[in-house]
Amino acid sequence: MSVRVTRLAGDPAARGRTHGATWAAQIRAYTAERVHLASNGSWAGRPATRADILGLAEERVPLHRAYDPEVFAEMEAMAAAAGISTAEAVIVGGFTDFVDAVRARATMSDAKQSSEESK
Repeated sequence: MSVRVTRLAGDPAARGRTHGATWAAQIRAYTAERVHLASNGSWAGRPATRADILGLAEERVPLHRAYDPEVFAEMEAMAAAAGISTAEAVIVGGFTDFVDAVRARATMSDAKQSSEESK
């Protein structure tokens, strides 16, 4: 078995573009799988729509940008070069953490609905 090596150089955005362009097909396939897993209920405990999942990821984009601007620049450039959204990159870049956010959103929604029903 051979291992493919990608040499990255330059600033974070340049590294991201190289990564995304080199592995675009694989990144898109992996992204489709992870978005499906985040929305089908197998990881988060309940199903959600693709739009709900991507909306939740989009809400987290500013948090990622603020946390580490250089890593974010690399991730954003990788996403653009691979043909996925920045929100999708948030999902694939931290899948288990993202699924925890999906689960927490569902729990908060359940609590709100229960509270409204008891009124």
